[in-house]
Amino acid sequence: MRCMIKSFYVLIIVLLSNSCSNTDSADLENVQLRLLNTQISNTGGTYGSTQFYYDTQNHLIKKEVIGCSQNNNETYTLNQYEYDAQGRLIRETANAPYGIQTYSIDYFYINDVLSRIEKSETFSIGTSALYKYLFSSETTYTFEIQYFDTSGNPTYSKTYEGTILLDSLKRIVKVNNTQINGQDFRVYNFTYDNGNLVSASYQELGNTSSINISYDDKRNFHTYFSGTEFPGYAGSSCLRWDIMGMIWVEYFQYDEGFFDILPFFSNRNKNNPVSYNNGDYEFIYEYNGFDYPESIRFYPYIDDTEAILSLDYEIVE
Repeated sequence: MRCMIKSFYVLIIVLLSNSCSNTDSADLENVQLRLLNTQISNTGGTYGSTQFYYDTQNHLIKKEVIGCSQNNNETYTLNQYEYDAQGRLIRETANAPYGIQTYSIDYFYINDVLSRIEKSETFSIGTSALYKYLFSSETTYTFEIQYFDTSGNPTYSKTYEGTILLDSLKRIVKVNNTQINGQDFRVYNFTYDNGNLVSASYQELGNTSSINISYDDKRNFHTYFSGTEFPGYAGSSCLRWDIMGMIWVEYFQYDEGFFDILPFFSNRNKNNPVSYNNGDYEFIYEYNGFDYPESIRFYPYIDDTEAILSLDYEIVE
C-alpha cells in the first residue's frame, strides 16, 4: 500500500480541486486518513508533539513523543513495532529517557495462533520485571510474574491460571487470572456497543477500578492498531493514550493494575470518546472535512487549565 507523503492540507486542496469531476460527498466518506502528528498545548505553552511512522503495509512502526513537559526537542518516549510476513505484531519496545521504565514485548505464534508472550521491564532505579504468558489454547493460559533487584536476584514471583471469554466478534469481554497456590486474583471486564469499548473494569482482591465511556458519531482519530503502550509514568503532560485505544485515560483514575492492561488486548474504537463516567471528564472536538478530529479540547489539565491537542493526518491510498 503506497501512501502519499505530503502535508495533510496540501492533499486536501489537491483532492478537492478534482472533486467537480470525480469526487462527491460519498467519495469523501470513503477516504481513509492516518494520524501523522499531534501537538499538545495550553495557556502555559506547547508541551510537546508526537510523530507517527508507518511501513508500506500501513502498520505503525514507530511513535515518538518529542519535547513533552521538558519543553525541548529531545525524544521523551519512543515506541517501536515489528511485524511478521502475515502482518502480525511480533515485537514492541518502549524507551522513556525521562521516565521511569523501558520495556520490550515479544509475541510468538504457532499455526497462526498466539502461543506465547514475554514482556521485560527495566526501571530507572535498576530493578526489573518479567511477565510470561503461555497459551494452551486461544482462551486459556498461564501467567507468571517475576521481579528482580538491581543485581538480578529474584525478589517476587507469582503464577496465575488465566481464562479469556470472547464474544461473537472475537473481542475480549472478560479475563480471569487466578493465582496458583495462592489467594490473589485479577478480573477484567469489557463491554462494547456500536464498535466502541463503552466500559472496562478491573478487580484485584478488594480493589476495583472502572470506567464508562460515551462517544461521538465521527471517525476515530486513533487510526492505527498498536500494543499495550505502557512506558511508565513519564510526566503529567505525556499521553498514555493507547491504553484500550483511549485518550488521556490516566487523568481519569490512576491505578497501576487498571492501566497495566493485558498485552494481548488490542482495541481500536469506531468513534471518539466524548466523556468518561457521565461527564467527569469531557472532550470537545473540531473536525476536518473527512469527519476526523483536527483538535481536541480537554479539561482539567496541568494546574487545572484547559489543554488543546492538534492533529494532522495524511491520506492512505
